Amino acid sequence: MNLQDRKKRVIARGEQSNHSHVLVGDASYENEIITTNESPDYSEYMDRYNDFISKTNKEKLNEKYPEFQQSVSHLNVAKVCHIKETSWLEGQEIWTGEHFDIPLPAKTKMKYIQQGEYDPYDGFREVYD
Repeated sequence: MNLQDRKKRVIARGEQSNHSHVLVGDASYENEIITTNESPDYSEYMDRYNDFISKTNKEKLNEKYPEFQQSVSHLNVAKVCHIKETSWLEGQEIWTGEHFDIPLPAKTKMKYIQQGEYDPYDGFREVYD
């Protein structure tokens, strides 16, 4: 995937912290439409995901999630990931640890509008001025 394609897959940016929500996996984006493909891996991914959530102690979910990610990394499933944007643009996926990936249903079309960067301090600056 080239740099321009990677930039298109950034759905939302964080508050000046280099984290972003990125569309990864078996999906495409064109003219504000995300299309997920018929993924033979989708059922297996969801079975493993549900098994992980149901069998892992709630206090350990974030700690154990990287293990789960590693165990399903070979499965090509469309999902929204919370990763560091600079690493994504360089061809890597470094999880921020803030929340789990969000799997998207297979063989679906969704309208999407890219969000710009949100800076919560803008509101404070307006009030302060």
